[in-house]
Amino acid sequence: MEHRNFEELVHLSVFGELKKTERVLLEAHLSECVDCREELESLLKLKSILNKNRSVEVDDKLLNEARMELRSAIRREKSKPDFLGGILFSVKSLLVQNYKPVLSGLTLLIFGLLLGYLFFYQPADPVLLTDNGSPNNGVSSVLNSNDVRISNVRFLDQDVSDGEVEFVFEAIRPMRIKGRIDDENIKNILTYSILNDDNPGTRLNTLSLINSKESPSMDMEIKSAVLDVVMYDENTGVRREAFKLLTKFPYDEEIKQTYLYVLMNDSSSSMRIDAMKALVDAGKGGYKFSPDDLSVFKEKMRTDENNYIRYYAKTVLQENK
Repeated sequence: MEHRNFEELVHLSVFGELKKTERVLLEAHLSECVDCREELESLLKLKSILNKNRSVEVDDKLLNEARMELRSAIRREKSKPDFLGGILFSVKSLLVQNYKPVLSGLTLLIFGLLLGYLFFYQPADPVLLTDNGSPNNGVSSVLNSNDVRISNVRFLDQDVSDGEVEFVFEAIRPMRIKGRIDDENIKNILTYSILNDDNPGTRLNTLSLINSKESPSMDMEIKSAVLDVVMYDENTGVRREAFKLLTKFPYDEEIKQTYLYVLMNDSSSSMRIDAMKALVDAGKGGYKFSPDDLSVFKEKMRTDENNYIRYYAKTVLQENK
């Protein structure tokens, strides 16, 4: 028998759980093993101590007090906020209890930022203009230009005792550019104008300019801008001019999806009709309608408020059965 088996027998012997043969083996082992003898003595002492402690009789008063303490503990646990709430509660408590140091710190921070701005911020130096009397130089070259807008005048020296004043101002002057319409810089400016100019007349003129060219540029950036304008520009005239330009691009999936979008969403019935005709023309050119495409026509046949669109959509569906 291995030693660990005798250790188990030692524990069982304390509680009188050994068989006769096991007890004989253990006694023989104890006569030779000091460790097991010490373990047995230790266990017997522990058992003796436990036997001396009588069980406590719990009366009703003690039981009620224990129940009240238990309920109080449960209520405290339930009233505790969750993890995020705990953080917010802690921050709130910190601010409420220590608002004076926090307020002082914020004040110092703001004051430091203000001082830093005053001492270290260096605005861009304005261009110093001097007038040497020539109409093409200095002050004269700016002020004699009728297309310059002057604003935000700030005086640096208002003392006229020496006959001079000094001030800064902002001058906005239109730029003029001339070049080929295929030039990259010009295309970039036109694309920006199509997408971003606040004036719908300017956007319309830009599209008309590009449209007026017999073979407009097939530049992908311009195409992307035109697709956006066709779908999302708020002005119907601008969308229509962009639509005309879009029809000059080679038909592809992207353009088809744009036509379908216009057919489904444009508020102008004439734009929806143009989109439907463009899709039909593409179909006559060899492009097949997918089931999803035809589902758009079915939807328009049932729901479009325009009689012509409903009739046209029905005709397309009959031709594509």
